[in-house]
Amino acid sequence: RNPAALLRLRATMVVVAEARSMRVAIQGSGVAAAACARRLRATHDVTVFESGRGPGGRMSTRRSDGYQWDHGAQYFSPKTDAFSVAVSEWVEQGWCDAWAGEHCVWSSEGGVSPDPKAAAAVRYVGTPGMNAICRNLLDGVEARYETRAVAMRRGGGGGAAGGWVLEHAKSGSALGEYDFLICTDKTAAAQHRKDLDRELLDDFVQPAITAPSVHSNTLSLPRSFPEPTCRRRRHDSPRLPPSAFSDHSCRRALCRRS
Repeated sequence: RNPAALLRLRATMVVVAEARSMRVAIQGSGVAAAACARRLRATHDVTVFESGRGPGGRMSTRRSDGYQWDHGAQYFSPKTDAFSVAVSEWVEQGWCDAWAGEHCVWSSEGGVSPDPKAAAAVRYVGTPGMNAICRNLLDGVEARYETRAVAMRRGGGGGAAGGWVLEHAKSGSALGEYDFLICTDKTAAAQHRKDLDRELLDDFVQPAITAPSVHSNTLSLPRSFPEPTCRRRRHDSPRLPPSAFSDHSCRRALCRRS
């Protein structure tokens, strides 16, 4: 019955209604992007932009001639209680499963031997491929694949209220205007956002490039076998055929460290 209080309530309701109708653009379709899109889609208009041919990011699955390769992450192991709960839900829905296989390591000195770290954590893989998790998380979300989006502030201003304009990185065609932008890929953030101060970026990037680091150069090559080596189910123990390591020249092609 208080007119002032009623006006404040109506104003609050308008603000909440506007907040629930934002157009959100997400660059990338990996686990972080897909989980974010799934959470936001209930109250916002979400569009995912992915430069690859399908979802997954670092959890992509490549298919060719009836074969498939998980050429990104080999597996994942939850490190927090919250992530463990999420993974348990994915397992129940059939998106992933525990990989209780025979995990091994290879070295030129010792050959193939059991991985000493294998018993320390449960390893999970997407089923039937690693990208199954991201694909299912994005179910019902508008996703534009083979589309690398470049983002810039709407109107050229620097204020957060200005929103964003997205265009195709190759063709320059318009991809739409959005109220909010979420970038889950650091490479995309550095190279495909025109609102960032290039001088400030260089101040960060150049020292990082010249910083000394210790790393090993590894080349990996997807390889198919005539017989199944691993069905990637909960109780299977995958074994590579002896021929997989009998050809030394092929072995060096599979993984070379220098």
